[in-house]
Amino acid sequence: MKLLYSIIFIGLLNGYLYAQLTINPQIGINGSFLTNDQTEISHSATVGFQLGINLRYGGFIYGEIGVQWNRFQKEITYTLLGLNDDIELDIIEIPLIVGIKALPLGIIDLRLYTGVAMSFVTNVGDNALSIGKDSYNSPIFGWILGAGLDLTLITFDLNYEIGLSNTLEINVSDISIT
Repeated sequence: MKLLYSIIFIGLLNGYLYAQLTINPQIGINGSFLTNDQTEISHSATVGFQLGINLRYGGFIYGEIGVQWNRFQKEITYTLLGLNDDIELDIIEIPLIVGIKALPLGIIDLRLYTGVAMSFVTNVGDNALSIGKDSYNSPIFGWILGAGLDLTLITFDLNYEIGLSNTLEINVSDISIT
């Protein structure tokens, strides 16, 4: 009899868990900006893109974990030598988010969320400034603040990530002309 109760309990629990688990494929655009203490080096961002997937679990209060591949593009200028170049940067990011459905209407849900992200630099494109993968810290930690809109099967998210760790470790003396 205990076996029958256990099977029924697991079956009901499985249905409950499945009803609250959402798998979201992701595709989007991004931009990034770096702050810098060195006046000889300046940064500007262009639009990049991202692909990923996340798992969201919960109801009114939910948790979310995912994995994203991001390609960032930055223009870095070394003003003393008049050098500048576009650098492509590939990053794998793992966000861990907690949120609430601020306006849960069923067909349309407005979400507010926050969390942390851990990112790993996987590739730095060739560039004239000799900035490579070893110039970037890895992992890189960030704090995420955002809002999302769920329209039945499609979700839209807009978030801002605040850097919690230094991203680029470069000294002016490390830059060489190639």
